[in-house]
Amino acid sequence: GPRQDADPARLKRLKGKREKLFTELIRLERQRQSGNLDSARYAERRPALIAQLERVYRDLDTEGGQGLAA
Repeated sequence: GPRQDADPARLKRLKGKREKLFTELIRLERQRQSGNLDSARYAERRPALIAQLERVYRDLDTEGGQGLAA
């Protein structure tokens, strides 16, 4: 479950990282849809972004219980 002694600064950093990664994922998807992205680059970058987002969500859930809710 969430930690009772969650560090507000760490939570803020994690939320900022989550937003940055999600924005990058959206941009990647838009580039793919518009045909402005090489399929090999997409196939390489998308799984890496998803993995990073999963780690951030896991850390948010562990740290403050706000991974999906915030």
